[in-house]
Amino acid sequence: VDADNVARLARDIDKIFSAGDLQAIAEHLGTMQRSVQALRDVPEFAQYRTQVKSMQEKLEGMVSEKLMEALENRNPEGSKMYREILDKVGRVESVHEQYVQSRTKALLAAWASYTPWDAASRSDAPNA
Repeated sequence: VDADNVARLARDIDKIFSAGDLQAIAEHLGTMQRSVQALRDVPEFAQYRTQVKSMQEKLEGMVSEKLMEALENRNPEGSKMYREILDKVGRVESVHEQYVQSRTKALLAAWASYTPWDAASRSDAPNA
């Protein structure tokens, strides 16, 4: 059953990617990934492992920019949706990396806006 499933899923994956529905891609790819995992000891299905990895990377690339935008705009619904998509295909570590990157950008922007005048005005303020 898994062997038939993998072959069918592999045939359909390009059409699903073409449609651009990230949720459907993640569902399809997650199912394909589980089927390939079940057949991991069958040499004839090694090509599908490579295809799954390639498709995971492709989906991650499609989601990354949207996830970063959601994180930077502090959009919890969008962030959650893109995290769930990446989680379905085993790429949740990407969410952590992008979160750190988004917060680093915000911290660097805050640091760049800091001027020596800010420090001087704080040091001249009377201590309460």
